[in-house]
Amino acid sequence: MGKTKISWTDYTWNPVWGCYGGCDYCYARGIAKRFAKPIAQREGDYFNEYLEEEFEFIRDFKPSLLMHRFDIQFPKNAKRIFVNSMSDLAFWHKAWILMVIDKIKKNPDKIFQILTKFPEQLTGYEFPDNVWIGITAENQKNLSERFPAFSKIKAGKHFISFEPLQEKINVKMLNWHNNSFYQILEPITNCGDSNRIAPDWFIIGCQTGINRVKIDNQLIFDLIYQIKNNSKIPIFVKQMEIDGVIVKENLPDEYNYREFPISATNKNRFVNRKEAYQIAFNANQIIVPNKGYPINSIGLTSEYLY
Repeated sequence: MGKTKISWTDYTWNPVWGCYGGCDYCYARGIAKRFAKPIAQREGDYFNEYLEEEFEFIRDFKPSLLMHRFDIQFPKNAKRIFVNSMSDLAFWHKAWILMVIDKIKKNPDKIFQILTKFPEQLTGYEFPDNVWIGITAENQKNLSERFPAFSKIKAGKHFISFEPLQEKINVKMLNWHNNSFYQILEPITNCGDSNRIAPDWFIIGCQTGINRVKIDNQLIFDLIYQIKNNSKIPIFVKQMEIDGVIVKENLPDEYNYREFPISATNKNRFVNRKEAYQIAFNANQIIVPNKGYPINSIGLTSEYLY
C-alpha cells in the first residue's frame, strides 16, 4: 500500500492483482508484468514458501490474492483509500470480497473507494457506510448498461467515473428519479424506485498514456454543464489535455472542479465554499479566517471543500 498520484484518493490498497476485464487502455496489466517477480517473492516471504505458479498468475494478470498486501495496517493519515487499482472486485472469489469487507468494517474512520466496470457482480453484497462504490462509464452505452445494476448496490455512497471519457454523454437520459435529473437530490426514500440509488459524485477525465485516444475538451465541458445546471452533485475533474500535454493541476476555471461528497452520514449533499459560508451564517457559527469553512458540530472540514 502506498501514497498514490490518483488525485481523488489518498492511498491505494491492492490485496488482489489481476483482472479479466480486458480494457484496451489498461495500465495495470503492464505494471503486473513488470513487477510480477518481486511481488511473488514478497508473497513467498510472507508464507516462507515461494511458488512459481504465483509468479505466473501475477505475470499473466490472473486475479491473485496477495496476503502480504492484504495483511497491513492502514496509515493514520489515510482518509480515502482506493480499492483496488490493480484489479476489479467483479473477478474476485467471494471469500476475498468478504475478507475485504470485514477489514473495512474494522476501519470505520477511513473511506474506501471501490470502482468497477461490472456492477452486476457486486449487487449481492452489502458494503459498509464508509464505502464509496463507483462505476466507470467511458461512453453512453456503458453508462446506460452499467447504471441499473450499480444503482442497486448497497454502500455508503455511489459515484460515476467518466474516465477515460470517450464521447459525448447525456446523463439526463438516465431514469434516476421519475425521469427528473434534478430530483436526484431528494432523499432516497422519496425516489419513485426505492431500490434505485442516485449518484453522490462524478469524476471526469480524459485518457492518459502514450497511446491515449484524444478527445475534444468540449466533451468535458458539456458534461460539467449538464451536471451543474441540473443538480448540486459534486464534480471532480481529474485531468484534461491542453496543447498536447496532460494537465492535472491548475485547470482553466471552467474545468477546475475538485469537489468531494460530504461525510457518509449525510448522503446526497456536498459543500463548496459558497455553501459553507451560507451554512455557517445560518447556524451562527464561526468561520476560520482565510480558510472558508466552519468548525462546528456539522462536521464540515476543508477536506470537503474545493
